[in-house]
Parts: sequence; C-alpha cells; structure tokens
Amino acid sequence: MRHTIAGLLLVFCCASLAAETYETRSKKYALTIDEVASGTDTQYDVRVTDLATNSVYVFPAISASRRGRAEGRMKQGDVDLQVWITPHAGAFTADLTATKAGQSNTLHTVWNATPPMVRLNIEDVLRVGGDVKAPVVLSRVEPHYPEAARADRISGIVIMEVLIDESGVVKDALILKDLPYGMGHSALEAVRQWRFAPATRNGEPVDVLFNLTVNFKLR
Repeated sequence: MRHTIAGLLLVFCCASLAAETYETRSKKYALTIDEVASGTDTQYDVRVTDLATNSVYVFPAISASRRGRAEGRMKQGDVDLQVWITPHAGAFTADLTATKAGQSNTLHTVWNATPPMVRLNIEDVLRVGGDVKAPVVLSRVEPHYPEAARADRISGIVIMEVLIDESGVVKDALILKDLPYGMGHSALEAVRQWRFAPATRNGEPVDVLFNLTVNFKLR
C-alpha cells in the first residue's frame, strides 16, 4: 500500500550565515535538512523522525554541486529511507520515501530559498514607476495545479518578484508569498516561461524588477 502526503512549508533559519535548517512533517514522519554551503558544493545533513515511535534516522552527509540534485539512501532494520533534494530558482524541493514493513509513505515539500538574484548586486536595476513603464505579458504558461492541493481545496495567490530583461525574458524570480503543496514552485516554473513586451524608459527597452501574481482558483 502506498500513501502520498504533501508536506507543509515550515522554515527555520539558523544563526550561522553559512547554514540553514528546513523542517517539515507529515502525519507519520518529520524531515529535517541542514543545508551548508561550502565552496562550489552544498552539503545536506538529513534527519528523519518516525513520529509514531520517535525513532530518529540520520543519513550520512549528502553532497552535491551548487544547484545540483542530491540523493541519499539508508537502511536500518526494517526501515528503508530515500531522499531527493532538488534546487530550483527561488526554491528547492525535498522528496522522502519511507518504507517500513512493506508499506511505503512519501512526503513532498517545497521551501523558499535565497535565489541567485538576491545574491547579485541589483541596485541599478529599475522598478516600474515614473518614466519606467511596466512590461506587458505577450504569452503565458498556466501553472500546474497540484492534485494534493485540489483534493484539500487549497486556493489562493502566489506573489513573485521577477527580473525581466530588455528583450522581455524572465531572467530570475523570487517567491515573495508562497502556498503549500508545491504551488509556489509550480507558479515559478510557469512564470519563467512567460514572454513580455519589455519595460521601457523614455521609450527604450530596459531591464526591470517587477512583481507578478499567479492566482490558483478551484473550479
């Protein structure tokens, strides 16, 4: 028997600037990931807690290149655990599969993460206002509505700040207001495929930082 449980977003930041801690849980398991950046690599320290027995399972350290997908697996007694950690622009996802006594449970969650655009010096990038005219959407891709969100009747808006270049292409994006069940990541992936008539200043195309809203509506 296989059960799929979507994790809700819970983020806790450590005091260290080099590390962040992310936590989420389903009805059966809690997942904790410490992310430590070092040079060109990222190390993930992963712990899984069985909420029924309070048993804690600690993965060997998992490393991956920056923005590379990381995978880990461990077996202890009759428990088999697998985890996948995937960075995305503005977020990263974690997937856990826990198999115990022949029964599998999966947990999926998405966390906001500091995206590349936040680390860049963007002081000179313009914002809409005054003689800077807003970009206009020419084509858009609708985001995937996660089935778990539909089943739980979750709706609402995701707000993003996007960097749109002078050719009308989305160069980077950051989630400002998220929704659970991976809805923010779904919106992010869709918006990165949108195309715009670029923002202009005095009639000339310019790069611009611009806030976008994606609305998830139940029908």
